[in-house]
Amino acid sequence: MWNNIQRQHKQQLKIVQRLINIKTRISHLPNNKSECNSKNIEKIYLQVTNWRFEFEKLTNHKSEYIKSLNNWLKLNLVCIDHNVRSQNSNIELLLRTWNDRIEKLPEEGVKTAIRSLSCVVVTVVQYHAEEMKLKERRDEIRQEITRKTRKFEEWCG
Repeated sequence: MWNNIQRQHKQQLKIVQRLINIKTRISHLPNNKSECNSKNIEKIYLQVTNWRFEFEKLTNHKSEYIKSLNNWLKLNLVCIDHNVRSQNSNIELLLRTWNDRIEKLPEEGVKTAIRSLSCVVVTVVQYHAEEMKLKERRDEIRQEITRKTRKFEEWCG
């Protein structure tokens, strides 16, 4: 019985410690969510831009690699003997088929989708910047209203 109570107490202690950790993490969160959102949006924008750049670099390198490999194989498949000719033609057919299939990969669709995502993120960045300017203007107007209200109350009272 005592072992059971001790086990339950340890479990409750773990739960309480987790709750304290959550409360501590929440208290360290920035109060200004707009600043946090702004930083996160900038991070997303940088990641999407980097992703787009790296994908385009990958597709360009892949194309260059395939062309180089194709040229290398063509240069090294020079027929010396007529018996090797049929084997070379099979390899050449394989190379052409491989090249055709690789050229038909939907890279442009993926590039277009990544560009579209990038444009959407840019739009979000622009809207957020506009929102931050409006918020700043709102805060300035509030301060001005508070100051004028105070002056009015001093004048009346």
